[in-house]
Amino acid sequence: MQKGAAKTVVVLIAAAAVAAAAVFAAYLFLRGGAGSGGAGSAAGSSGASGPAAAAGPGANAGAAATALEPVSAAFPNAPTGSAITIGTPQGMVAVNNFYLTSPGVAGEGNVMIAMADNYDISYDPASGNFSLLIKGSPFSAARAAAERAFLGALGISEADACKLSVQEGVPYRAGDPRDGQSYPLDFCPPPAGSSNGNIVQ
Repeated sequence: MQKGAAKTVVVLIAAAAVAAAAVFAAYLFLRGGAGSGGAGSAAGSSGASGPAAAAGPGANAGAAATALEPVSAAFPNAPTGSAITIGTPQGMVAVNNFYLTSPGVAGEGNVMIAMADNYDISYDPASGNFSLLIKGSPFSAARAAAERAFLGALGISEADACKLSVQEGVPYRAGDPRDGQSYPLDFCPPPAGSSNGNIVQ
């Protein structure tokens, strides 16, 4: 290989690495941070355990830009009933079975619940966390739309939503003051304990 061609290859590889690092940073944010009820542990009798999704509020960052794996392929033992029961320190919460309506599984295992221009909503079976990735602007309007979609997709009240482990955040953007921040659901009171977010049936 000629010297000039070798330099070009090195530059292209470096550019690809920078782009991958940006997406991964967004995923790391969504996987970290406390949600409305705190981080949860994976488990449950649903059989839907697996690695945490990239972009946990699991993945979510960059999830819309990547191909999604069919739920049936990623989680062949996923719940098949119309509802899922999730255990929390505040009691059981019955939600719509989002595995049945999911558009697919992102990156490393996050079950996408809803995807729109202004937000992505997902569930990380490994941690029991729900994540709302707020992509639109202004933030407050996009956040409100994402939270309405979250309640509608799960078929739950605000009170029950506040029992779940939920985190909200924005995609990685250099200079964005909200980058790296994790928010609880806007309508929830300050968290008093930790929610495990485990599917129990």
